[in-house]
Amino acid sequence: NRSSILSIVKEETLKGNLAHSIFEKILNEVKDSDRNWNKEEIEIWAEQQIPIFFEREGSVLMMYGYEAERRAFINMMKHSIWVLINSIQVNNWKIVSTEIDLSGMLDGQQLKGKADLILERANEKAVIDLKFKGTERFRNKIKSREDIQLVIYSKLADDEWAQTAYYIISNAKLLSRNNLAFAEAEALMPEEDYKAINNDIWNKLMNTYNWRINQINDGIIEIRNSENLEALEDAYSGIDLISMLEMRRDDAPYDNYKVLIGNSGK
Repeated sequence: NRSSILSIVKEETLKGNLAHSIFEKILNEVKDSDRNWNKEEIEIWAEQQIPIFFEREGSVLMMYGYEAERRAFINMMKHSIWVLINSIQVNNWKIVSTEIDLSGMLDGQQLKGKADLILERANEKAVIDLKFKGTERFRNKIKSREDIQLVIYSKLADDEWAQTAYYIISNAKLLSRNNLAFAEAEALMPEEDYKAINNDIWNKLMNTYNWRINQINDGIIEIRNSENLEALEDAYSGIDLISMLEMRRDDAPYDNYKVLIGNSGK
């Protein structure tokens, strides 16, 4: 149970929350203005608006001694906002919406999500997921085809598969499979058919869901950790695991079922 006592989030979490709020506001203003913005306009906007966000949502950063932190954050945000908005503009995308609710079905199961940014270009759509940090982590997700969240958003946003990308705010870097949506993005799988990859991940997601929901319906709950991998592999010897999402080989950091086998999760 969550504590009733209010707590202050970690500084990096606070900055991430601030960055998302700031991006949401500026992207909506660009959308509503229905015109291209230049770098000078972005910088003026940032200098005027970001201090207001400090007062409303980041009072910790208003404390004495945080002047350098505030200035560094503003400078980083000015650059990052410009890089993303310029990428949207030069690649002829239009902002459809921010923080938009998406919903759809996965083999009879309803899915719901909230996409950070939806773009449109003629008959194409693109979904961008904003992340404050974690360039290497999200680069590896795309390379290893574990960007399941983006694939789901792509499917829910457009039946023909929307283009997808992570935008790492602190590094002002777009990460995607290819350069079809953003010429300047870091393309991690440029030679491969992104629609075929998405279809493969989606089918594995459906197969995995059906397998797991049938287990739960039979009263079976898997508690996976590094010590029982061999036993699990023996138990699943007759199951086509190749057609499903790859299972983790290390302890799951957020497994609520760990309490069933002791507090240590071992």
